Formats: sequence, C-alpha cells, structure tokens
Amino acid sequence: MNQVKFMENVGKVATVTAVAMYVSYFPQIMHNLANPGTGDWIQPLVAAINCTLWVVYGLFKEHRDIP
Repeated sequence: MNQVKFMENVGKVATVTAVAMYVSYFPQIMHNLANPGTGDWIQPLVAAINCTLWVVYGLFKEHRDIP
C-alpha cells in the first residue's frame, strides 16, 4: 500500500475516532450524574486512541501545515 493511500486511511479512521471521542462523553456524563465519585474508562481510552491517530497522521503527512 502506498503512503498516500495509507495516510488517507489513517485520516478517515482518526476522523471516526474523533467523533467517537465526543459521543463517548454522553454515557460518562450520565454515569457520573447517577453515581457521583465513580469513574468510567471508555472516554479516556477513546481520547487516547484519537490523539495517537492524529499525531501519527500529522507526523507522516507528506505536506505538513506546521504553524
């Protein structure tokens, strides 16, 4: 698989995980409201995966938009 196709796929997966990261807040908010003091591990896990994918995408993208 060439690098352009790989980067397109990483970008698509990262976009889906970005949406999943924000959607995953809803169960955590409902759980925290119902049971104060207890934690939920799904949202932090999705956020970590999302951030990792975007870092990989940014590092390996051919044309970088570095400010």
